[in-house]
Amino acid sequence: MVEKVLKMVVGLGNPGAKYQNTRHNAGFMAVAQYAQQKELDNPRTGGACLLTWGKAEGQKFLLAWPQSFMNNSGQAIRKVLDYYRVEPENLLVLHDEMDLPLGRLKATKGGGAAGHRGIESILEHIPNNFDRLRIGVGRPPKTGFETTNVDYVLSPFTSLETEILDKTLLWAADIIQIWLLKNLASAQMLANRSEPRPPKKPKTPIEPKAETADSSESLARAPVSDLSRPLANPVVIPLAIPVINPDKAVEGSPDSQPTEVLEPNSGSPSPQPAPSANV
Repeated sequence: MVEKVLKMVVGLGNPGAKYQNTRHNAGFMAVAQYAQQKELDNPRTGGACLLTWGKAEGQKFLLAWPQSFMNNSGQAIRKVLDYYRVEPENLLVLHDEMDLPLGRLKATKGGGAAGHRGIESILEHIPNNFDRLRIGVGRPPKTGFETTNVDYVLSPFTSLETEILDKTLLWAADIIQIWLLKNLASAQMLANRSEPRPPKKPKTPIEPKAETADSSESLARAPVSDLSRPLANPVVIPLAIPVINPDKAVEGSPDSQPTEVLEPNSGSPSPQPAPSANV
């Protein structure tokens, strides 16, 4: 029998290198940021999603990146929810939001799609009682930027925007952690601010330790998440299985091989849906 998963976090986006740094993939990036910080295993193919697992205070949770393109996200997510017996109210969906400026986040329960095709697809397959973390990407400038909203969200972040995005992804990862450990109300207290919570300062000054060969070597071995700094480049989830944590899987080992989620009460893998529109 498949082990029941208590909570599930989904990042929305489009698969493939063509879309990996686009505004529409902000949800992909935020969930990947959390997976990297927690040094979770590399995602594996599960039906029409990439999946990886973790535990928060002993309770198993699931991270998912639908690979069915934005317009078919709902069907892919529904199958995973059913297979792992996750209730929709224990689902958190992260997605880009044009009605919020870049650098802002908003956590909500339910709500309308506001033209977001990924959310529209989810609402066709899942009751509207799941939680959402909206990641602001803003709207196209009114002057000097002639494009449609579709072209805008499918265009990559600029270098200046990436500086803001890196901090926002770290902020979103903190909110995912709070949501997993507590609830939406606690996540909202952190999310619905005008800016990320500043780091706490130590109460008393800490004398720097004299650098030794051992300490330098230890720092060199430390993973990025231990250094508590924004990533130089956003973490992305391309179509191929990403290497979020290279130390977790070795090529040729069982951990590096994809596995497929079986349909409940069946002996065959879930069929992969054909790609459709991207927005």
